[in-house]
Amino acid sequence: HRLYCDINQFNLLNEWGALSRSNILSRINSLKKYIDDSPKVKETIGEYYLYLFRNDFLKEQDTDAIAAFNWYSEAATQGDADAQYHLGLYYKYGYATKKNVRQYKYWMQKSAEQGFSKAIDELNKKD
Repeated sequence: HRLYCDINQFNLLNEWGALSRSNILSRINSLKKYIDDSPKVKETIGEYYLYLFRNDFLKEQDTDAIAAFNWYSEAATQGDADAQYHLGLYYKYGYATKKNVRQYKYWMQKSAEQGFSKAIDELNKKD
């Protein structure tokens, strides 16, 4: 229940634009105590690092992308559909890794097989 509250609070702050890099890193550290609870925790930590990466906190951008990739990889391997989708995108665009079409398709397919709508849409795109 505490994990759910942490994630909801983060999402609200994110919507309000009230997050700084230190706020996000603090949230990441608070979530690490839940790592063994489910792959969703790892996926959520990946989301936080992705937020940092997307919001271009300058010199940290590359390390944030790598951290997000690593957390998504762990959660994806444990079956989290959202993480599988994001990991696929990392392979598609070469974020924190080399572009790899085979890995992109593999992870998108794994996510789509679980009914994750964004992955299904991604696989149906005509690029």
